Amino acid sequence: MDKKLIMDYSLDELKTILQEAGFQGYRAKQIWDWMYGKFVGSFDEMANIPKTLREYLKEHFYLSPYDIVEASEGTDSTKYLLRSKIDGELIEAVYMNFEGKDDTWHTACISVQVGCPVGCKFCQTGLSGFSRNLTAGEIIGQIWIFEHMKKEVDRIVFMGMGEPLLNFDNVYKSIKVFTDKRAFGMSPRRITLSTVGIIEGMKKLLDSDLKVHLAVSVHAPLHDLRMSLVPVEDSNPIDKVLDMAHQYAKDRGVRLTAEYVMLDGINDSLEHAEALARLLRGKVKRINLIPYNDTFAGFRRPPEERILAFQNHLKDKGFIVTVRKSVGKDVDAACGMLRRRNL
Repeated sequence: MDKKLIMDYSLDELKTILQEAGFQGYRAKQIWDWMYGKFVGSFDEMANIPKTLREYLKEHFYLSPYDIVEASEGTDSTKYLLRSKIDGELIEAVYMNFEGKDDTWHTACISVQVGCPVGCKFCQTGLSGFSRNLTAGEIIGQIWIFEHMKKEVDRIVFMGMGEPLLNFDNVYKSIKVFTDKRAFGMSPRRITLSTVGIIEGMKKLLDSDLKVHLAVSVHAPLHDLRMSLVPVEDSNPIDKVLDMAHQYAKDRGVRLTAEYVMLDGINDSLEHAEALARLLRGKVKRINLIPYNDTFAGFRRPPEERILAFQNHLKDKGFIVTVRKSVGKDVDAACGMLRRRNL
């Protein structure tokens, strides 16, 4: 009998499964309390669950979706290579520490696909190919693992391996569990979904009841240049994506950010900054510049003076512009690097 992932099921779905197997439906809430309240690592630890039900759960379900293959620890982050118990596929998740003036917070960067089909030319994840979407339980399980290890998660960013809007249904289901008070109980304002911009997925997002923050990966302000870096630009033009993203953020009162990976000599001139300002004006106020993490030949991080000039030009145009701190450089935290080395 093939085991299933118990985290794939909502509370109501689990209740139905238990009732069909001859158990009381209220046991589903007890199981959720152990999984998402106490983050226990085995069904045997669920003390108020009858032994017959614990044996049924062990026979039919995996509790955690993953085994930890490797943990690469750095000064400000730990990157985990995780192996799926279903088919042995490898994915990555990163636990990051950020220190502000008054407090410290912990952010989990999680994956939504095994590999990625988008094919951005500078991305390590795409180089390893694409296998499949992650299930809702496999997405949830990345946060569960951190909490199980007593690593409190304050914020979640869907910025790991894969494109969230190409796996919308499972991403949606996972967010509903993350924000469910009976589970993780996280505010949707502490979750950010990052997308390269998929029109069909943007339509689903607009039609949904989600109220998470949104980040759009722009990376180039001109159609031909973006086509050369982000091939989905051909059928998902960034100007249309930004129109839809602006509408989503306006309707829900959430934050919209433009993400821009800076590549030395490719998209980092003042002319590119001016074109980016024209593209974003009236749609996006916040810009997050991401100096490239040098990972393989062909792309490099721009010099600091060029990054600063690019940032200042956009600030002068009235934008709120931050330069992302290079968290995780010492653990190869660029998406896909750890997985690719282990394939």
